[in-house]
Amino acid sequence: MATPLLEIKHLYINFDIYGGILKVLDGVNLTVQSGEKVGLVGETGCGKSITMKAIMGILPTPPGKIPRGEILFNGKNILRMKPKELRDIRREMSVIPQDPVASLNPVFKVGTQLMDVIKYSVNSKGSLSKKALKDRAIDILKEVELPDPERNLENYPVQLSGGMQQRILIAMALVTGPHLLIADEPSTALDVTTQDQILRLMREMAEKRRVSILLITHNLGIIRQLTDRTYVMYAGQVAEVARTKDLFSDAMHSYTRGLISSVPRLTGGGIAPGIKGMIPDYMGPPRGCRFRPRCDYAMPICEKKPPIFRVGEDHEVACFLYQR
Repeated sequence: MATPLLEIKHLYINFDIYGGILKVLDGVNLTVQSGEKVGLVGETGCGKSITMKAIMGILPTPPGKIPRGEILFNGKNILRMKPKELRDIRREMSVIPQDPVASLNPVFKVGTQLMDVIKYSVNSKGSLSKKALKDRAIDILKEVELPDPERNLENYPVQLSGGMQQRILIAMALVTGPHLLIADEPSTALDVTTQDQILRLMREMAEKRRVSILLITHNLGIIRQLTDRTYVMYAGQVAEVARTKDLFSDAMHSYTRGLISSVPRLTGGGIAPGIKGMIPDYMGPPRGCRFRPRCDYAMPICEKKPPIFRVGEDHEVACFLYQR
């Protein structure tokens, strides 16, 4: 098998705070192949966005600390890179943040912000004139299907709808020509129709540009619609990984089953019971499997951290129920 575009190996992330140490990520492993669309799903607070920040090299340190683990991009360890190397590698990775209102500067026009991205990320050697910068900005806005791009370059973010602002962020992420696109909750605060348009656009752009996608979300509907393979994360541990279609048809971890059963259905049937309990306090997380206090199938052996068990082709689960 070819070297993965992105590979996370045994990643641990802690946070030193006044009251002690928050043990957030607990030995996370994850891979994204070239051209693959991978989902990372879990409840809010499971460590998904922390993983994204570590990949991009923007984890605040302190208070964050990575005591163990590797993050390899094209075989190079991001965690050992010097600042200049990290800046260069970021041109090959882009993030679509979850909140366009917070991500776009309200006091600068859209054109100014987009052309700055082009200027400092693409045009580092000053090879593009102002006209060429503007033309490139217009071209990328047309590509993300933003209406009347020439006029919208002169608008401030507040003059645009949420869906239009999200298209601006997608344009900013794609204009650098990345190999990996990390989408962190890309449909937050969007209505259902606009959400569908944004997801369709991301899928088409990924296929057209042959860009790999790491989609971070708690929305299983988006995962099912966009991804090829999915990692289920709970409290900083990977609970299950499988092809997306297999995950929905034959989920094995009790946490994954709970997530899927919590999704409202058009056929009705009342309000889903959800998953009992809450995500543990990272100051003193449970020993072994962190889902143990909420699991209906917990056993004494679950006080040990379960290894990953292969239960099918490209299907793995971290649960002692599947020990052979």
